[in-house]
Amino acid sequence: MKISNCIKVVRKFLEDNYGEVKPEWELSLELLRDALELREQIRASLKTAGLTQVNPSSGNTSVNPLLGALKEQENRIFSILKEYGLTPLSKERLDMANLGNKRLKTSQRKQEIQVKELEAEEAKEDTDSLINSFLNSTSEDNSEY
Repeated sequence: MKISNCIKVVRKFLEDNYGEVKPEWELSLELLRDALELREQIRASLKTAGLTQVNPSSGNTSVNPLLGALKEQENRIFSILKEYGLTPLSKERLDMANLGNKRLKTSQRKQEIQVKELEAEEAKEDTDSLINSFLNSTSEDNSEY
């Protein structure tokens, strides 16, 4: 997959799941693009140079150090993808966290409604008390006549 297409897929995923690509996510998208580009450059170099190299003075064969750089870039890419929930396990974890947040918000909303209901009941009782006091004082005033 081309790098530009990969970034488009990530953007679409973010838009579909979060409604937008937030400005604060742009830096990590740029880092992802850079890591993908560097990975491609390293892979091209490895194709040319090979996976091993021979030390001219000793004749010993060793692993091409670019393999370590490739692994580092792939770890970086994977880390960014996990942050966005773009791996199966990280997606599941984000879904569980979002479900927990929804439950918490629902619970908080229920508590807010209960508090408002209690406040409304107290206000009704206060109003009823005032009305009764007024009616009692009015009937006492009328009894004097």
